[in-house]
Amino acid sequence: MMGKISIGTNIIYDDTQSSSLYDEIPNPFASSEFSSTYPVKNAFDNSMSSIWSASGSIGQFIGIDFKKAVNVKKLYLLDNQNRLKDFVFEGSQDNTVYTPILTAIRPQVITEVSFDIVSSIYYRYYRVRCSGTLYTGSNFGMANLRMGYETV
Repeated sequence: MMGKISIGTNIIYDDTQSSSLYDEIPNPFASSEFSSTYPVKNAFDNSMSSIWSASGSIGQFIGIDFKKAVNVKKLYLLDNQNRLKDFVFEGSQDNTVYTPILTAIRPQVITEVSFDIVSSIYYRYYRVRCSGTLYTGSNFGMANLRMGYETV
């Protein structure tokens, strides 16, 4: 299911619930928003027709504040405009200093792709940062961002 993020019982978005569930999920954040038409919440609404878009590419990011330390085991990315190519998945305890967890190239597809995360470290903040070239366009964007995780 596109809107359900879980490993075990840990869910940060479930589209089978009312839209008010969005207010209960961990706080999403981004480096920028291209305009009010492309807010960060669009990357968490389970819709292919809405996206978050940054004001630029290299160095721009989108992430989640889980409000407590979790260990992300799976990363799911859906870029329906097929822009993101080079990225780094990072974790942080304080939203200031980030540690690279995965450096990868997203395949050039307009479907959801997943990445296994091999890390034993629990972080409160996780983000996907554009680290290089895009396949197309000039702004990093995302239709859906999901993370499967474990708690302590």
